[in-house]
Amino acid sequence: MVMTTEDFDQWSPQGPVTELSVEHCWNLLDGSTFGHLGVSVDDQPEIFPVNYVADGRTIVFRTARGTKLRELVANSAVVFEVDAQLENGAWSVTVKGAAEMLGPDTPVPAAADVLLPRWVPTAEYLYVRITPTDIRGRQFERQLRLIVPPRPRTTRVVVGLDGSEASLDALRRAVLVAEGIGATVQTVVAWHTPSSVGTFGYSDWTAEADAEQIRDTATETVFGDAPPDWLTPTVREGYPAQVLIDESRGAEMLIVGSRGHGGFAGLLLGSVSTACAEHAHCPVLIMHAPGS
Repeated sequence: MVMTTEDFDQWSPQGPVTELSVEHCWNLLDGSTFGHLGVSVDDQPEIFPVNYVADGRTIVFRTARGTKLRELVANSAVVFEVDAQLENGAWSVTVKGAAEMLGPDTPVPAAADVLLPRWVPTAEYLYVRITPTDIRGRQFERQLRLIVPPRPRTTRVVVGLDGSEASLDALRRAVLVAEGIGATVQTVVAWHTPSSVGTFGYSDWTAEADAEQIRDTATETVFGDAPPDWLTPTVREGYPAQVLIDESRGAEMLIVGSRGHGGFAGLLLGSVSTACAEHAHCPVLIMHAPGS
């Protein structure tokens, strides 16, 4: 299977965010030289990229005389932000403070001439110092979560249901087998009305309704009220052994219980597992009833 970047959720909204101490913030600022300066001009925000150096507990950058940036930051409130991405996350430090132009007699850090490039060689540059009034930092941990698409279910496991505990165990085992080989599960309940039923006077009972009840009860018992979409229930008229043998064509496996539940169905299911083992078109797994 070929994985692409779409298979990864690189930034988890639930990922940890750490508030950084002031000391940690300054350590990060000391290790960087590029940031973003935000100012307000006529009640509109302006952002400028600047190179800087951290001088003690202040920020120093250089601007050309007469530039718009120089006029904006002189004696004004500013916000300064530095961030970086790491292999396993990212961090951001925000500094709020007051910016002031440094006079010609004001000493500047020795690193300024080395680290702050002169973008216009002929321009006359002045220095600006930001004295922080507030500094905050956060570190974000990047969480890589591999999203594996569900394997397509290209084959089928058939399981016979008759209302017995053995058939419920057969269904549970069918689910395990199907998950392991990437198969769907087909439940099969067969119904047949014996000719003698009419003599007993069960006017409200039908074999088909009984089979549907067996199907519904088994599904709810094993899956609750949310059966998976790879479950295919089948209710068919016919003798159980023959119906299961027919449905086993093209299946990966047929799983049945070894006992019925008595009554009319019990008369029909006594030899189902034996017949399936002898005549099914796929391997057969027989689940014995608890205590048998």
